[in-house]
Amino acid sequence: MYSSNLAVYSRNREMEENSYKMCNKLTVTLFVGSSAYVANAGNSRTYLYRRNQGLSQITQDHSSTARLLREGAITTEDIHTHPYRKVLERYLGRQASVEVDSFVVELRTGDILLLCSDGLWEMVSDAEIEKIICSSEPYPMQISTMLVQTALNHGGADNLSVIVVLYRGA
Repeated sequence: MYSSNLAVYSRNREMEENSYKMCNKLTVTLFVGSSAYVANAGNSRTYLYRRNQGLSQITQDHSSTARLLREGAITTEDIHTHPYRKVLERYLGRQASVEVDSFVVELRTGDILLLCSDGLWEMVSDAEIEKIICSSEPYPMQISTMLVQTALNHGGADNLSVIVVLYRGA
């Protein structure tokens, strides 16, 4: 991730006179046995769905609105309409080095991990995501298709990436 950041940063420096700069957001997961090692920078997310516990967001967004929410300055409902909702405070290519958050999730048989871009979660609420996962569990391809179609039905205003992984046990 660090060499990718440096490559994007270097390209942005070369294009300094151009007003367009690359802003790469990502979330990644490495599976080792029953452990999922998750990392992110930006506002792409990883969620865990566990039957009997529901959907939970593993990663934290690195946006102005996420920071304002953590500080209690805005509510969850404000995130989708706030004027700074697209302002990222951390992402690949912003600086020569990037701080990446990392998390370890111990998986149980039947757990579902969802990795997605903001093109999904800005169009489809967490409650809708959870409902779609519940209705199509344990079929990752069907979940993925339904999530993408729901985002498109809601306007599909941004790039859309979705990866759904079902953990079947070690």
